[in-house]
Amino acid sequence: MDAASQTKMDRDQIYSILRREIVLGVIASDQEVTSAELDLRFACSAKVTSEVLSTLAGDGYLRKTKGGYVPDESPSEEVCDFLKLDASSPACRELLTGQ
Repeated sequence: MDAASQTKMDRDQIYSILRREIVLGVIASDQEVTSAELDLRFACSAKVTSEVLSTLAGDGYLRKTKGGYVPDESPSEEVCDFLKLDASSPACRELLTGQ
């Protein structure tokens, strides 16, 4: 595997990890995420983490702030997908609405 392919794979892995953490609420809705923080966490370049954050924002998972990004606060049926729940089930509705 060449270096470009390795970088692409790393970017995809970081995206998947962060998306999952956002959807499952591991990253709190008021928790700011910065490129510098992710550079250290994932031991990768600022370019890679900046691209991942930008992609997550473009996909609706994050919102840009003055200092970085914060998770979009709207609940997502994706959490049910991660937990293997039927989106129409009472358990999923309770999870998404808090009722």
